[in-house]
Amino acid sequence: MHSSIRTFALPLSFIAVAALGACNSEATDKGKDYNGKLAFGALGIGGLKLKLHRGCIKKLFESSEGVLDAEEIYALAKEMA
Repeated sequence: MHSSIRTFALPLSFIAVAALGACNSEATDKGKDYNGKLAFGALGIGGLKLKLHRGCIKKLFESSEGVLDAEEIYALAKEMA
């Protein structure tokens, strides 16, 4: 691991069903605090996820040689968040 990278735990749940997700989070949680941990549910994170998908597809259509790796997708997500 790179020495400048900090690690942290962030509960995310991508399952938008009636059953509770990680740490009893709700599907609609969008940065809700659960005992000092921020939680995002499937519906809470869905808007950013769709925006990121659209942004990635747009970038791929900018060039016929377009390829996105994990670092580029992460950078785009950070710009959007």
